[in-house]
Amino acid sequence: MSNENLPMAAPVCDFCNTRPVTSLYPTQPFCLTTDREIFPDAPISIDDGLPCVNPNELHPVRGTAEYFDAGWTACEACATLIDTQDHEGLVQRCYNLNYAASSTDPEVLALHQLLFLAFFKHRQGPRLPHPALS
Repeated sequence: MSNENLPMAAPVCDFCNTRPVTSLYPTQPFCLTTDREIFPDAPISIDDGLPCVNPNELHPVRGTAEYFDAGWTACEACATLIDTQDHEGLVQRCYNLNYAASSTDPEVLALHQLLFLAFFKHRQGPRLPHPALS
């Protein structure tokens, strides 16, 4: 059975998971891991303010690395926070929309802070109109 005639799902904001998206932010691709995902004695270096680890030091069972592509989509609300460099506002918006009702785990909030800090550090240039709007 072919999928070529199925409609594509509308893209969601890479930050808060809402629709519609209005913008695309070019970034350098990057990777993040947490200290739970590496061997206990693995050296962690700081690269431009972000914790980095050699991929060979990932734990063989629980070791995963998240790779992030070179373009991030954003809804208008998140794009406004990004354009004004409101890192904390962006973290709070996304946490409140996706986790506040179901989780009080401070680690979830800390992971969002790290992820969005990485986004801001790897961002390349101004926002662009999302291609789906063309």
